[in-house]
Amino acid sequence: MAERFIFETDDPEGRSITLHADTWEHIRSRHPEIKSITEVKTTVRTPDYITENTALQSVTYTRFSITSLRIRVNVVAAVDASSKKGKVKTAYLTTQDPKGDIIWQRRT
Repeated sequence: MAERFIFETDDPEGRSITLHADTWEHIRSRHPEIKSITEVKTTVRTPDYITENTALQSVTYTRFSITSLRIRVNVVAAVDASSKKGKVKTAYLTTQDPKGDIIWQRRT
């Protein structure tokens, strides 16, 4: 049986990223500061920067909060480099930079 997904969207590097229903339930219960699915999708589609953690085979999409430049919305996705597909694993607010190397940054 296929996992039920809530959305599928492309990131700025052309990867297809999905959010599955069970992951959204995890985010809602463990990270209630994330208020909406739209917040997660927007962060993947239009991040301020993307970092890569090769050890975890994941990328983190980071978008500065509209209310404070100190607060960041981070969305972590496990990615398969060969298929250019990934799945959201979690999302949360933080004041810390994500670990890993910056692989993409919004042009200002």
